[in-house]
Amino acid sequence: MCSLRDFEGMNKETRAYRLLSRHQLDNLAPVHYGTFIMPDESWGAVILGDVGEASHCYSWDRSGINTEEL
Repeated sequence: MCSLRDFEGMNKETRAYRLLSRHQLDNLAPVHYGTFIMPDESWGAVILGDVGEASHCYSWDRSGINTEEL
C-alpha cells in the first residue's frame, strides 16, 4: 500500500509529462501516460508508446483487465 503523499507525487510527475507534451517536447515525455489506484489501494503508472486511446479514463470493471492479469 502506498501513502497518499506518494500517490500525489506520482500525479505531479504525470502532470509534468502532460505539460511537456503540450509543448511538443515528445522526446522528453512519453506519448501517453497515466496513474491508477489498484483495488488494494496501491498505485501504479501506465506509460504507452503508441497513439492509442490511453488518454481516456477507465475503471477496472470497464477495462476488462483484472489485477491478476496485470
